[in-house]
Amino acid sequence: MAPPFNLIVRLILLHLACGEIYMPSDYDADMRPNFEANIPDNVFLGINVYSFGPVDETASLVTLDMDFRLVWTDPRLIDVYHRLVHADSKHQKVFLGEKHYQQMWQPDFHFPDAIELSRPVLEDAESLQLTLNKTGGVNLVRRLVVTFRCPMNLHYFPMDNHACTLKISQYKYSTHDQSLSWYQPADAEAELRSPHFEVNEGIQGSYFCFVNPVDGLSYPQLAITISFYRKVKQYLVTLFLPSFCLTVLAFLNFWIDKSAVPARASLSITAILAQITLVTGLAQTYPSGSDIRIADIYLLINFFFTFSTLLEFAIVSYSPKTSTPPEGYEAPEEANNHKRFPVRTPGFWHRSNADIISRYFYPPIFTLWNICFFLVAFHISDRILF
Repeated sequence: MAPPFNLIVRLILLHLACGEIYMPSDYDADMRPNFEANIPDNVFLGINVYSFGPVDETASLVTLDMDFRLVWTDPRLIDVYHRLVHADSKHQKVFLGEKHYQQMWQPDFHFPDAIELSRPVLEDAESLQLTLNKTGGVNLVRRLVVTFRCPMNLHYFPMDNHACTLKISQYKYSTHDQSLSWYQPADAEAELRSPHFEVNEGIQGSYFCFVNPVDGLSYPQLAITISFYRKVKQYLVTLFLPSFCLTVLAFLNFWIDKSAVPARASLSITAILAQITLVTGLAQTYPSGSDIRIADIYLLINFFFTFSTLLEFAIVSYSPKTSTPPEGYEAPEEANNHKRFPVRTPGFWHRSNADIISRYFYPPIFTLWNICFFLVAFHISDRILF
């Protein structure tokens, strides 16, 4: 006696709920499609970047949150589609799950420069979008968070620009067995930005082949390049402007009377200590490395200007000791009658005029230094200020 129709339907639904599909008896998930016909398979890849960052400049790491799409055709799954979809159904595709995906042949790929590959925190580890159409076409979409290596040049910090490339490669099949190409141009959200960086040219996709020196075969590789630059406005407020103001503050010494030793000494020493705090704060707070950055050069030159004000105060305050005759001493009459020579008055470049000279020397030179620095820094870094 044949089982009731409802019982058959329930068994089929239970079978599908357990994550199994009716694979052909000769289906081998370890063998690529069209292997027996010796026809190369076409695998298409698509990437859509949702968010950019964080960026770790010290470790040279960049993180991208993206949709990763794989599209391929497996003619062996045509029978599976017809078993899952009724002949009179108008559905052009059927949705499958993670367990179904584990039973299929899967394209191999890897990220050569990736350090960490994970799923978003709010998503299920098994969540994906997997569809199968009537021609055996498989469309897989996963959400991935990729952290990869990106060498960064910090010479122009904080006016630095960077271009990071994420490579997607195959390691099992060469171009003779399988091709890898873009399903659609690599795309990104309208505005990709992070707290400290902003993307300036979007996402650029590229294709190239890697020749394995061991077997001499070519393996396809796709790559996306993201170009970004650092937001410099916050560094103008927290780094350059304080150093500029402290140097100008040290120049006020030139307008304070040289007899006010405590006032001039305390002002110079306070400005010097504040400049040292900025230099050490740059090394501890901002990206560190062995490279000399233009921010370091700016702070060191400003520190030299500030320190030179203390040296100028020491020069203007110096007075050589003169011997004074003891009390009650009277000069001989011959000395009083001696012909006196005219007394030489000090010239303009005498140390007693150091304050006056510094008033006309330091501010213009410091202003010229700042103009040249920012013009050259933004020019060589190929940046504009705003």
